[in-house]
Amino acid sequence: MMKLGRYAVDRRGFLKAAGASLAATTLPKVPAAAADEIVNLILWSWLPNFQAQVDLFEKAHPNIRVKLVNAGQGPGSTPISGRD
Repeated sequence: MMKLGRYAVDRRGFLKAAGASLAATTLPKVPAAAADEIVNLILWSWLPNFQAQVDLFEKAHPNIRVKLVNAGQGPGSTPISGRD
């Protein structure tokens, strides 16, 4: 735990504040997509049966398409090849 003046800050709190500061300065510079523009995302997950969550997300956000990639979860999982 660090002391900053009168306040005590743990590592997690410090990292949250630093990340929020960085996001606040960076995000306004990111160009926004048009409301009707299709956005494609690639999501790597190792959770089983995650496609149902992706389907719910896509239903709630019709202009966002998510390609789910199973990043593996041990023996019997699909290996990552780096090729599409």
